[in-house]
Amino acid sequence: MATLLSKPINLVVQPASTAAQGWGDGGATGSVAGDVWTPGRNAAGVVNAASWNALPLNRWVQVGGTRLDAMDAVVKAAIPGWNDPGVEKWNGVTDAWNGMAIDPAGSRMWLKGGGHSASGNNGIYRFDALKMAWAIEDLPSPTAPWSTAYIGSRNGGSFTFCAESDAAAKAKIALGTLQAINDVFYDELFWDGKPTSRHTYSSMVYVPETNELVMVCRRLWRYSLSERRWTYKRQIRDQAAQFMSGENMVAIYDEATREVLVSAAGSEGIYRATGYNLTSNQWTNWGSPWNIYSGIADVRVGRRVVIVQAPQRKVSYGGTTGIYWDYDLDTRSVKANGQCQLADGLTQNDFAPDNWFYDSAALTYIPSKNRFWLFTLMASGKMELIEIDPTTTPWTARRAPGLTGAVPSPGKNLERKMVYLPLLNAVLICDNAGKDLSLYRF
Repeated sequence: MATLLSKPINLVVQPASTAAQGWGDGGATGSVAGDVWTPGRNAAGVVNAASWNALPLNRWVQVGGTRLDAMDAVVKAAIPGWNDPGVEKWNGVTDAWNGMAIDPAGSRMWLKGGGHSASGNNGIYRFDALKMAWAIEDLPSPTAPWSTAYIGSRNGGSFTFCAESDAAAKAKIALGTLQAINDVFYDELFWDGKPTSRHTYSSMVYVPETNELVMVCRRLWRYSLSERRWTYKRQIRDQAAQFMSGENMVAIYDEATREVLVSAAGSEGIYRATGYNLTSNQWTNWGSPWNIYSGIADVRVGRRVVIVQAPQRKVSYGGTTGIYWDYDLDTRSVKANGQCQLADGLTQNDFAPDNWFYDSAALTYIPSKNRFWLFTLMASGKMELIEIDPTTTPWTARRAPGLTGAVPSPGKNLERKMVYLPLLNAVLICDNAGKDLSLYRF
């Protein structure tokens, strides 16, 4: 069992308001039928308060009309002839180890995905929860200029790696002219300079002060939501041909210091932890206590970051009942750490074995319940929702109780796509591009 550094802090937060702030005032109520909610919206596309208030509490519903792959027609209308050569197409945007950047105050999330052979789609897609609708934040790159070799990345290769850009970078390295900032590298498209598709894990964050997205995966990239374009790219700690992690990473935005803090999670990667100050544009240092652990999930709770390594059955290298870290951003220290105790008949053997190397669980926090929800892979091969109670010592994990309605059964690569939004006092799950989002309102 991991060392307990201190007693767990009771993470009580006041429940979110259920008032109509932010909702539309139109009369269209939509419908709720068979646990499928079809929202009623006003002329601006905002969900009406009357429609929202008609939703049942404490019950899973699917939100009709929220499939991401509906954006296919929108992209093709903007880019005639566009065609994602990936083997998973739109599902590769959601399913290929890709988490969201989250704006809790604005009830918005952004997704950039793909990578490997799954998808070459390198666009950014925004979900506006007050509209219950997807929008294209940044169009994917036109596919017409792509080389035969790059299109062939679907055949066991990786769309993350662009050979043409890599050759240009290596030519500059040979000449000693490659720059750390805003220069060419293998993780950008040779034809327009945009970042390639990739497995983002939890590497992308929203920065409200500058209204931008920052992604630290392969390189540091900044995308201006105001200008609608990628504005900056930089080698990790200015070291050419080095990267944060090719396997998994967690990015955290510390609004008090204006730093993006990034940690690797698992065995792959050159830098275990690094920071980047968005004001000074300088690299900083910090210590990540979870950076050697694979299979972790993360969530912000106020000025805290909570990390949970999903429970695993021990087969080869050492399973756990779920390791947790309660990390304080103000003191940059761990306030509570340990292994969960399992309750209500749940055993370690119920979880995926450690030799499956599962690394795609999702974690969120429910303020009104003071509980965490962890969606993780079980020994059955199916995903299951686990509730974690932080008020006990050590924290207690059990099967989430009382789940009714259209209970989601997501694919295993859920990542940072189970999101609690305070204005809604609800959890949203984005699972698969070919499925509507799931919603649970408290």
